[in-house]
Amino acid sequence: MFRGHYHQIYSVAFDGERVATGSLDSTVRVWSAETGDCLALLQGHTSLVGQLQLTNDLLVTGGSDGRVIVFSLSTFECLHRLCAHDNSVTCLQFDDRFVVSGGNDGRVKLWDLRTGAFIRELSKPCEAVWRVSFKDDKCVVLCKRGGKTVMEVRPPIPPGRAGVFRH
Repeated sequence: MFRGHYHQIYSVAFDGERVATGSLDSTVRVWSAETGDCLALLQGHTSLVGQLQLTNDLLVTGGSDGRVIVFSLSTFECLHRLCAHDNSVTCLQFDDRFVVSGGNDGRVKLWDLRTGAFIRELSKPCEAVWRVSFKDDKCVVLCKRGGKTVMEVRPPIPPGRAGVFRH
C-alpha cells in the first residue's frame, strides 16, 4: 500500500518500475512499483498537481498554479520550473526535444526540454485547452473556441526549419 499524500491524488504516471503521483497537497511522490517504498517527495507547486508524464529519467508535472516543472529521476532535482500559464495546466506532453503545455488560459505553449526556454505558442488563444498530443512535428489540440469543442491539427515543419513547430 502506498501511503504519504495528505490529500486526494489527482494524477498518476507509471513507467514499469516507478509510479509518480500528484496530489491536492501540492506535492509529487515517486514510488517503487516493486516495493511500494516512497523514493522521493518532489515539491515546487503551490496547488493541485493534476498533470504528470514519466519517461526514462524525466518527470514533467503540471499544476493548478500554472507551473510546469521538469524533474530528473536520477537525482530527484528540479531541472526547470516554468511559469507556463496564467492558471491551471490542463495537459502536457514531452519528448526528447520539447514540452508542450496547454492551460485554462486558452494557450498552448512549446518549450525547449533541454534548456527550459519558451519557444512559441502553437495556436491562437482560445477559451480553454483540454488536451494536446504531438508526434514528430505535428500537434493536435482539443480546445474550446467560440463555445464549441474543436480539434486543430498543426501542420508539419517546412524543410529547413527542423526543430520548431510552425502553424
